[in-house]
Amino acid sequence: MIYTHVAAGLLGAVIAALSVWQVQDWRFNSRIAHMQQAHTVSLKKMSDDALVQQQAALDRLQKLNTAKQKVEEAYADKQRKAAVAARGARAELDGLRNELYALPPPPLRLTPGVPDTPAPRRTDVSSIERKLLGECAATLVEVAVGADVVVAQLVGLQSYVRDVCVAPK
Repeated sequence: MIYTHVAAGLLGAVIAALSVWQVQDWRFNSRIAHMQQAHTVSLKKMSDDALVQQQAALDRLQKLNTAKQKVEEAYADKQRKAAVAARGARAELDGLRNELYALPPPPLRLTPGVPDTPAPRRTDVSSIERKLLGECAATLVEVAVGADVVVAQLVGLQSYVRDVCVAPK
């Protein structure tokens, strides 16, 4: 009889152990499934956030490229205008220089009360003045052209910084 009780006790212990094992299996499988589901939701949310951030970055890049292109076009336009203005200034300078060279030299002035004596030979001061005036005007045009180029570059860089580097978000 004792053997039957021991056998029944052992069978009960085995059944209890298997039952506890099965309950723990159900419990841990449920926990694992819940963790997997949370992980899947988290990954989906992260990928959605990454896609949104990527799209925002692409939009910002497109805006920056558009702003950069506008600045470059404005800069090129200003350079074209500066070149046209420089050509016009050179043409006007050449015309003025030609008019200046076409003028006859001023007559020699004799001081009143001095008898007519042969005038000492002198160089034509008016031609030297004309030449210097022409050279000064040419230098002035070159400086103006350089200033126009520098101004166009400055405006282009300021527009680039304003529109691209510190663009409103």
